[in-house]
Amino acid sequence: MRMTSKDCIRTLSRGVDEQVRLICFPHAGAGASIYHAWTRLLPSSVGVYGVQLAGREQRIDQPFVVDWAPVIEEIRDALAGLDDKPFSFYGHSLGGLIAYEVASALQHEGAQAPQVLVAGGSYAPSAVRKEATLFDDEAGLMRAVHRLGGVDDELIGNVDFIHHFLPVIAADFTLFNRYTYDAARDPLDCPVVALFGTRDADHGLASATRWRAHTRGDFQAYEVDGGHFFHRECARETVDLVTRRIRDGVER
Repeated sequence: MRMTSKDCIRTLSRGVDEQVRLICFPHAGAGASIYHAWTRLLPSSVGVYGVQLAGREQRIDQPFVVDWAPVIEEIRDALAGLDDKPFSFYGHSLGGLIAYEVASALQHEGAQAPQVLVAGGSYAPSAVRKEATLFDDEAGLMRAVHRLGGVDDELIGNVDFIHHFLPVIAADFTLFNRYTYDAARDPLDCPVVALFGTRDADHGLASATRWRAHTRGDFQAYEVDGGHFFHRECARETVDLVTRRIRDGVER
């Protein structure tokens, strides 16, 4: 794996016959490597790239950024080096909101925008709820982590893991809690696909369909077996859905 411009977008796989690129935005508390498992499931014609926010993995020596404008600007600038081929976005949970904001910024500037935006387990920008991610101290942060799941119980009891994980999830929750939707913004021109897990208490069909208001293109919602982190639990089903939507976008 190598890094691309500004270390912001990590190349996870790039086949010799790469025809389209999938830019993957991780959920809160995660880094680009969360999508490495997808590289074995996607066809070789799809290059896989992971967004790497500061303060984790290869960027662990850089300070966290918890304000939206610099996060979006950095990703937008990094994408300028990847726009020689069609690309689509997949964002999970917090990553779905970041993907939307980047797509909106690209469209507003007249730059190449994603052919398809796929949001998994993510609130629509106009329907964000922050109750579950509010915290005042470490105990409150841990309660939020337990509620959302996604971290194995044995890791919760690992002091070294918690020492490294809590600052990351705290930064990402802070970023999420600072999100403000601009209702005056134009909807996206690209199609939007919203995925939701069968056992996700916060993101069901009703939540997913709120994304319809954020595109002037086609909209589709699909249920995937699993909880909030179905993109890991049922990676094959998720990747198959994403692959079909990418191909639809390329053929338009």
